[in-house]
Amino acid sequence: MTDLLGNIVSLIKEWQVTSPKVPTFVICDSSMVNDLELEILKKLAANRSNHGPVVFATDAIKVTTLEKLAVESKSGSTLSLTKPSLSFPLQVQLVKQAIHKKQNQLTYFRKSYSQPGFVHELTRLFTQLDNNSTASKNKSHINVESLKAIIKSNLTSKLNPKKSTYSSVIEEEITRTATLINLKWTNIMLIYKSYLQLKDKFVTKDRLLALLSPATLPTPHNIIYVGNRYLTSLNEFNSLRVLLQGEPVSKKNHALNAHAFILNNNFTKRSHHHNLDISIFFNSQSIFTENIDLTTAKIPATVVKALDQELESRWVLSEIKRLVQEKDVRLKDIVIYYPSGDKIYPRLLKNVFSHSDFAYSLTTQTSLRNLPLPQFLEALFVTKEERFKTNNILQLLKSRLLLPNFGVNEKTPSQVIIDKTKRLETLLPYLENFLLRRGLINEADWKYKWELFSTPTPVQVEINRDCNLIRKTVLNLFTKFDELKDDYFKEELLNLCNEFNILQTHQIQKQSLRKILLISEFDEANLVEALSECQERFHQLLDYTSATKKELKSNLAGIFAEPFQTGKTKTIDQVKIVPLNEQQLPRYKYAFVLGLSDANLPAKVTAGPIFNLDEEVYLSQLFSFINDYQDRQALEKTQILRAFYSATNLYCSYSLNNLLANQEIAPSSFLDYVSGKTIEINLNSKFNYSNFDLTPSLLNKDEQITLAINNTRWNKEKVTHLLNYQNKPQNLPTRLAEKLYDLNDTKKISLSFSAFETYYTNPYEYFLRYGLRLKKMEEHKLNSSHIGTYAHDLLEFATKKLTSESNLDELLQEAIEEIAANTSKHDGAHGGDIVSLLNSNSRNRLTKKWIENNVKNYLSYLKSWQASNEFQVALTEFHFENQQNFKKLALVLKNDFTIEIQGFIDRIDVFNPNNSETTFLNIIDYKTGSASGKLYQYDDKTNAGLNMQLLFYAWFVSENKAALSTLLRERGFHIRPNVEIGFVAYSGVNDKGIDDAYYQGIINESLPIEIKTNSIGIKSNKQIKISNFNSEIKENKELPLKIATAFEDILSGQLEITPYKLGNHNGLEYSDYRAIIAFDELVGNTYKDISESTKGE
Repeated sequence: MTDLLGNIVSLIKEWQVTSPKVPTFVICDSSMVNDLELEILKKLAANRSNHGPVVFATDAIKVTTLEKLAVESKSGSTLSLTKPSLSFPLQVQLVKQAIHKKQNQLTYFRKSYSQPGFVHELTRLFTQLDNNSTASKNKSHINVESLKAIIKSNLTSKLNPKKSTYSSVIEEEITRTATLINLKWTNIMLIYKSYLQLKDKFVTKDRLLALLSPATLPTPHNIIYVGNRYLTSLNEFNSLRVLLQGEPVSKKNHALNAHAFILNNNFTKRSHHHNLDISIFFNSQSIFTENIDLTTAKIPATVVKALDQELESRWVLSEIKRLVQEKDVRLKDIVIYYPSGDKIYPRLLKNVFSHSDFAYSLTTQTSLRNLPLPQFLEALFVTKEERFKTNNILQLLKSRLLLPNFGVNEKTPSQVIIDKTKRLETLLPYLENFLLRRGLINEADWKYKWELFSTPTPVQVEINRDCNLIRKTVLNLFTKFDELKDDYFKEELLNLCNEFNILQTHQIQKQSLRKILLISEFDEANLVEALSECQERFHQLLDYTSATKKELKSNLAGIFAEPFQTGKTKTIDQVKIVPLNEQQLPRYKYAFVLGLSDANLPAKVTAGPIFNLDEEVYLSQLFSFINDYQDRQALEKTQILRAFYSATNLYCSYSLNNLLANQEIAPSSFLDYVSGKTIEINLNSKFNYSNFDLTPSLLNKDEQITLAINNTRWNKEKVTHLLNYQNKPQNLPTRLAEKLYDLNDTKKISLSFSAFETYYTNPYEYFLRYGLRLKKMEEHKLNSSHIGTYAHDLLEFATKKLTSESNLDELLQEAIEEIAANTSKHDGAHGGDIVSLLNSNSRNRLTKKWIENNVKNYLSYLKSWQASNEFQVALTEFHFENQQNFKKLALVLKNDFTIEIQGFIDRIDVFNPNNSETTFLNIIDYKTGSASGKLYQYDDKTNAGLNMQLLFYAWFVSENKAALSTLLRERGFHIRPNVEIGFVAYSGVNDKGIDDAYYQGIINESLPIEIKTNSIGIKSNKQIKISNFNSEIKENKELPLKIATAFEDILSGQLEITPYKLGNHNGLEYSDYRAIIAFDELVGNTYKDISESTKGE
C-alpha cells in the first residue's frame, strides 16, 4: 500500500519551503479529521527533530471538513451562522410539520403519515434534494414521456416480449406506473416546498457549502483534499471543484497550490455520480490512488468462523492480546469494524474489553428519549384526550420527577427528594394495578377520592392516603399547564417546572439516584453525561423554538431524539471500534471486520414506504440526484472494501448463530473477496485471555463453577444455575391445559388438519400457536399465501362453470370480476384485501397476470382431461363440517373430550369409466407450490403424523360415500351402485414441465390403466395403495390413533421441544416461532429423527 501520510507530509514540507507561512487546509471526511491531524503532526514532528517540536498553529496547518471550513471562514460575518444547525432528528420534525401544513392538499400520501418509516424515508429523500440543490431545481414536475420511455426499456429487458401474456399488458402497465409515480412526485414536491420554508430557520449543509469559495479563505493559501473520487452530493462536488480548480497563481484568492489524494476508487452503480476528474481540476497531476482490482487477486486475510457473536468478540480481544504481547503492536494501530446500525456487537465488545486492561474507543449513538426529563415532557404535552390514559400517567410518574408531598420533614432538600422517590417506587405497583383494574382514563375519574382498599390495614391506610396525594398532584400539574399563555409560554413553562421541583429533582437523580433509573442503554458514567445533556437540550429547546405551546411540542421529540455520543475515552493509545460507515484513514496495521454473515451483509433489499424498488430505479434514471437500491448496495460494497484496505493485516469474522437462536447463518458474499486460512471458534477453543478460558468440555461441573466464580462477580448460586440450564419447558397442570385449549369448557375442540400436523412438527410450537395463541404480525406485502389464495379463488369459481363449450378467456374474466367484487373466502386467513394488494404496484400486477395465465392454462388442461377421460367436476370448496346427513370426522378421548377435524376439499371429481360398474370419486387439492416435496419420503412423514392432508380427505370421503352419492345424484350426476375413491392427489396449478405429472398422490390400484398412462398423467408414490384404504382405517385406526395420542398428551399438559428431523429438513425450517423456542442442542434440545422407521428396512 502506498504511504499516503508520507506523501501528504512530503507535500506540506515542500510547500513550506517554496511558500513559507502560507496556510494549508487539509479537507477530509469528519470521521477522519482527528486521526489525520494527529498523524500529520507526528510525522512533521519526527522530521523536524533538529528544529524543535512542531506546532500546528505556527505552521498554519488546518485539518478540517468543508462545512467547518465554511463556518471558520465566515464566522461572525454571516447572519445565517447565528441560526441553529439542522440535525437529522430536527429535520424529521420539520418534515412532519410540512406534511401537516399540506395535509388537505395532498391527493396521495394523506394516510401515509403514520406508516412506519414514511417520515424518515421522506427526510432522507429531502436530504438528497438538498445535497444536489442545483441539479434538483425545477424538478417539481416530471417529464411523463421520458419516464414512460425509461419504464418501457426496463420492463422489456426483464420480460420475454414473445409471450403474448406480457405484451398485451405492457403498454397499460407503462401508463399506469408512470401516472402513479408522477402523482407521488407531485405530492412530494408539495411537501418539499413547505419544508423549505420551515428549513430557512436553520443552518444547513447546503447553505454552508454555498458560502464557501476561494475568496473566503486567507490569501494566499494551499489546499489538500483527502477523500473519494466519486461524490453523490453535487453541492459538495461544486465546492471542491471551486477550491481545487487550476488557476494562475497571480489571480487573487485562488489556491496557490491544490492537490488531491484519492483514498480509493468507489464502486458506484451509475456513471453520473460526480467524478472529480484530476486532469481538469488540479494543478498538480501527482495523485495517490488505491486501485482495487479484485479480478487479478484476492485480499489476503484470516477468516474466523465463530459459534456465536459472543465467542467472536472474545476471540478478537484474545487475538489483540497476542499481537500486543508477541509482536509488540500498539493499540492505536488496531481498528475493529462492526456492521453499521448493529446494536449487539458494540455491547459485546464493550463487555469483553471492560474485562481487559486495554484502552479502547467505542463511541455509540444513543437516543435520549427514554430518560426521565424527555419522558416527563412528552407525557405533559399529550392531548387532553390522551392525558389520563393509564400508559401516559405511568410514563409521567415513572420519570420519578413529579413527587407529591408525602410528608414534611427536617432533612436536607436532596435527602427529602431521595426519600420521596423511594416512596413513589413503593406506591407505583399498587397504583398501576388500581388504574388498570378500574379503567380510570378520564379526568372526571381523578376528581374524586380513591379507595384502593375497602377495609384497609394501617399500612394500606397510608397507601390510600399517598396515592390520593399523587392524584391531586397530577390534577394540579395538568390544570396549571393548561393555564399557561402562549405569549409567555417558554417563561411560564420554566416557572411551572420550578414550582413542581422538576429540574431540582432531575439534578438529584443525576447525583444520587442513578441506580434507581436502571436504563439499559447507559452505564453509570454515561448516564450522568446523558442526564446533563437532557437538561442542556431542554434549555436549548426553549431558546431555539417559538414561544407557542404548539410549536414547542412539535420540536420536543426531535431535540431529544438527536443521537447522544457515549463511550468516549481520552487515551491516545487505544483500540478504535467503529461502524463500517465511518470512513477511516488507511493507516492501521491490523483491522478486524466483524459480522460478515449473510444476516448482516449485504443488507437485505426491501421496498421503502414511498417508492417500491422498481419505481426507485425509474426515478434514478430520470433524476441523477435520486439514489436507488443498487446505489445503496454499491455504497455498502465501497464501505466494506474500504475497511478491508484500511490496514496491512486483515481479519474477517462471522458467527454461525445470532443471539436470537435462529438457524445457522451462512457467511457473507463479501468474503469472496478475501482468501486465507479459516479458524473455527467454539466452546472448546482456548483464548489468550484467561477470563475467557472456561473450556467447559474439559472441566467437570464443579471445576466450571469454581472457574466461573473466580472470573465473575456473580455468586455460586447464579453460576450454578446458568451452567446447569436446560432449555426444557415445564409441563402444565392438567386442569390448566384443558382450560387453555378449551376456553369455554365445552369439552370439545375443533381444529383443522394443519393444526394437528403442527403438533407432530414440533409439540412446543402447537402450545405457542394454539395454546398461548401467539401470532406473527402480518405484513401488508405480497407473499406465497396470497398467490395461493387468489389462484384457489379463481379455480373455485371457474371450475363450477367449466364445460366442453366454455370460452376460457370469458370464463376467467368472469371469475376475476366476481372475486374483485366480493371478498375472498380466504382473505380473512391472510389479513387484507388480496386483490387490492395484487393491484398495488407494477410488479404485483404482473404477478397477478402470471397467476391468471397459469389458471387459464390449468383450465385448458382440465377441459381436455375431462373430455378425454369422462371426468366431471362435481364439488368445489366442500367443507367437512355443517353438512347435513354427513358423518363428521370426530372422536371421543378417554377424558370425555371430543376432537373434531374441520376443513374443506378443493375439488371432488366424478369418473364413470367404460366397461365398469364402479363410480370413482377423485379428490384434488390445488397446489401453487411444489407437490413433489409433499410426497418426498411420504411413508416416513405419514408414520410420524406429517403430511396427513390427503389421508384426512380420503378418511372423510370413505366415511361418507353413501351421503356423497345421494348428494351427487340430487345434483344430476350419474352415480353407480359401487362407489370407490379413484385417487387422492395434489394438482399443480403453475406451469408444468413436459415430464411432470399433472396429479401426484395416492392412487387406487383398480383405477383403469388408461388413466394412469394418459398424456397428462398421474404420478403416484408407488409405496402407497388405496384399494383397501377404508378397511385399514376401520381396522387399524391409524389416523384416529394419532389424533388421540396427540391430544391426550396436549390436554395432560405435556410440553416438549422436539421438532422433527428428516434428512436436511426439520420442524424449525419455516417456523415463525424460532426465536421464542430458542432451540439449541447445547442446552438439552434434541430433534425427533423420523427417518428411523426406514433405517432398519
